[in-house]
Amino acid sequence: MAKRINGEGTYHQRQDGRWEGAAYVLIPDGTYKRRRVYGKTDEEVRQKLTDLKANSDQGIPTEATGWTVGRFLTYWLEQIVKPACKPRTYQGYEVVVRVHLVPALGKKKLNKLTGADVRLFLRRLENMCLCCIHKTDQKRAEGERRCCAVGRCCKSLPSVRLRQQAHAVLRNALEAAVREERAYAGSDWVETGHVFTSVIGTPIEPDNLRRSWYPLREKIGAEGVRFHDLRHTCVT
Repeated sequence: MAKRINGEGTYHQRQDGRWEGAAYVLIPDGTYKRRRVYGKTDEEVRQKLTDLKANSDQGIPTEATGWTVGRFLTYWLEQIVKPACKPRTYQGYEVVVRVHLVPALGKKKLNKLTGADVRLFLRRLENMCLCCIHKTDQKRAEGERRCCAVGRCCKSLPSVRLRQQAHAVLRNALEAAVREERAYAGSDWVETGHVFTSVIGTPIEPDNLRRSWYPLREKIGAEGVRFHDLRHTCVT
């Protein structure tokens, strides 16, 4: 018998012992379709349904939740930058993406990328030797290696210009993502100036926020902590 969880979908146990759930969620063409999830326990399926619905409420299409940063950057270069920019501009962006962004952030899920991830990337870029980044010394003949490959870093740090360029390319790519998850909303988009919005740009409903926050709060053992209280944890 199928069970319903507060309008977030239904789930039931299959004959093979696994659990299956389904819910209507946002897809990339801006419409809603029924998507299924599977798990070994009912709790696992309930959590997957909760995550799907939370992403959908925030305007993140279900297929997009599986994209990595690397996959999106590749799409952005080929489908957005290349058709609209001069070859030299595209070439400069491609080098930054291939050499700096993908190795550092490429495996992260696009919808899980945080400001902390970006700050850590920029800090590492600021303090990591270019020879180490490009593995220049490892490409030399064995008798000619004199830096990272033999444990003596030359400390050839990236210039301020390079760090600024890497930051700018990443920012442009992520802004393009925001302009697109808006294109899906079409004429229904409401410009409020908020960073985090619903699928049409309006402020996120408190109930939708609580739907995501409460399960996470329980998982980390922070029952009773309000979402607003999180600001007090920034220092620690």
